[in-house]
Amino acid sequence: GGVSEKADTSKVIITRIEGNKTTRIELAKADWKDFEIEPFDRIVVPKLQEIDKSGVAWIEGEVLHPGAYPIIPNNTSVNQLIELAGGLSSNSLPSASYLIRSGEIENEIPNKFNANLMSRTSDQYIQGLEYLNQETNLSRNQVFIDLTNPEELENIILANGDRLYIPKDERTVFVFGQVNQPGYFPYTPSNNAFDYIDRAGGYALTADKDRVYIIKAGNSAWYRPNDTDLESGDRVFVDKYPTEDLNALRSYEVQKQQIKNTRIQLIMTGLTTITSVITAYVAITR
Repeated sequence: GGVSEKADTSKVIITRIEGNKTTRIELAKADWKDFEIEPFDRIVVPKLQEIDKSGVAWIEGEVLHPGAYPIIPNNTSVNQLIELAGGLSSNSLPSASYLIRSGEIENEIPNKFNANLMSRTSDQYIQGLEYLNQETNLSRNQVFIDLTNPEELENIILANGDRLYIPKDERTVFVFGQVNQPGYFPYTPSNNAFDYIDRAGGYALTADKDRVYIIKAGNSAWYRPNDTDLESGDRVFVDKYPTEDLNALRSYEVQKQQIKNTRIQLIMTGLTTITSVITAYVAITR
């Protein structure tokens, strides 16, 4: 009866039983006349894969022409979208760029997350499952992109409704936490995290100098100062010593004094016992 309008007539698929296994043969149209069909062969005419050309993606921030652009969903790459927008501006901060996925295509695993179901075979505490759920919701639709990697830009394919954000490079580093003068400071490539702490007036009284972190622009990943390079847009955070509330502090001081008094009593009891033994010994020897 021929093929339908939606058939892909460039090829057919032949499945054939040979011995104890099934063989798949992909046959191009040019070879149809010369191919001999055998008993029990099955001929499959594939469906023509239609391309949806009705998609749109937004690009915002530091490109020459931000806005909405028509795309072919699941075909147009991030690199092509940037080219449609005229390329990056001279003020862009590529390391902090990210892509927000549309609600139509989401990661299958986070969407299927069910704390009750996962708790059945997990050794996690309830708090651990709650944290897992929180992390799932935070990272579900966000894709961090390295705009300096051409291969990555070609491999990331857009879906209908995606939004690409490219922030402005303010050429600053934000220093906050336990420093005397928190705020933004001009980025100087030769300066490290501790130089910026000095520029921020040094450590505050409650600063924990062993807990200094660099928080990267874009993905907000935390690093120790020696584990990453400080770049424009990054943040330097100085943590503080944990402080208890007033009641807990008073209770701690009382307990500490009680322990001290107990130790003194033990020492005095020991001295009294030793004195008694010595006195008895002296009396006996006399």
